Amino acid sequence: MTTYEIAGGGGLPISVQEFGNPDGVPILFIHGLMQCGLSWTHQTSRPLAQSFRLLCMDVRGHGMSGRAATATGYQDSQFFAEDVAAVIGTLGLNRPILVGASYAGLVINDYLSVYGDAKLGGINYVASTVYFGSDKANAHLGEGLLALVPGLLSNDTAENIAATRDFVRLFYADEPSREVIETVLAYNMMVPVDVRTALASRELDGDAAMAAVRCPVLITHGLKDAVVKPSMSEAIKARIPHADVSLFPDAGHTTYGEDPERFNRDLAAFAKARDLA
Repeated sequence: MTTYEIAGGGGLPISVQEFGNPDGVPILFIHGLMQCGLSWTHQTSRPLAQSFRLLCMDVRGHGMSGRAATATGYQDSQFFAEDVAAVIGTLGLNRPILVGASYAGLVINDYLSVYGDAKLGGINYVASTVYFGSDKANAHLGEGLLALVPGLLSNDTAENIAATRDFVRLFYADEPSREVIETVLAYNMMVPVDVRTALASRELDGDAAMAAVRCPVLITHGLKDAVVKPSMSEAIKARIPHADVSLFPDAGHTTYGEDPERFNRDLAAFAKARDLA
């Protein structure tokens, strides 16, 4: 593994970890809200690394990336777009595939709204959120998640930890090992309340950005997802009719961790198709 610190939007340091074949098709993984690059352990430690150049970025305010000085640093789409563009440009990623889980759908659409998809080889929306902060968005989010929002944003330590614990458990159709739960809970708790609150205050609608997409697109979703309803992926498909859809009947919110063998096969096939295009 190689770790980079890249100057993103506004100069904020963005941490990126690289794995795999440096000569392979580049795949840039972007995690969801309160997660980090460790979300993609099942991708970086498996056969994908033999064929592809794998990069995991910590979104601003998460993992080992920098913390913005003000809330604006988490609310302005331009910053997120520049973060992704900086990673692509600094590391010389040629037509990378962007893989975005959950909240990262918003980050990908931030990038698209500023830079378009001309430099991309493809996009994999993974249980991605593409609407946020509105009734339209909430209609596609799980009721259990919405009920946890006050606790996730609470300054009461006990309440915050309890809500975050319940949030983590919502990810899975079947609860994983204690070690997995503890690791995921740990990196969720690394994201402080002020960062969570700023991110949660955004109001975004990705329809225009998605309607302009011409590059290949894969939509991945677990049908037992209790965080982002499959209807969100249906909305993405409606805006990007040429997208392929891969549904996982027995998985929840984290298809990449719950059924990594199938997820990795799907992603490898998608990436190889990009390389042949």
